[in-house]
Amino acid sequence: MPSFATIAGVLSPSIVLLASGLAVPRAHPNGQLKSRQTCELPTTYSWTDFGGPLAEPDNNWASLKDFTVSSVDGKYIIYGSNYNGANYGSFAFEPVSDFTVLSSTPQIPMDQA
Repeated sequence: MPSFATIAGVLSPSIVLLASGLAVPRAHPNGQLKSRQTCELPTTYSWTDFGGPLAEPDNNWASLKDFTVSSVDGKYIIYGSNYNGANYGSFAFEPVSDFTVLSSTPQIPMDQA
C-alpha cells in the first residue's frame, strides 16, 4: 500500500483527507501546502429517530442508497443512487429545508448524458 506522502503527492492540494490522527495537508492560496495538521474524529455519535424511513423508492425503483447532502441557501440538495431490480441510476430530491418531508418530496431521475 502506498504511503500517505505518495498519495498526497498525486492528489490536488485542495483535497483534504479525513482520518483520525492522520496528518492532513492544507491548501495555501499560492498552491503550496501549509504545515500539516491533525484532527480527531468523534468517539461517540448520536442519531435522530424520525420514526421510520425518511423516504421510500418512487418511480418503480426497488431501492435508494448512497445519499449525498449539500446545503445551499438554507435548503438541502440530496442526491443518491437508485436500483430498479436490473440497473442502477442516479436521482435527486427536490430541495428541502427539513429532512422530515423527504417521504413526500419528488424523486427526480437523472439522465446518463
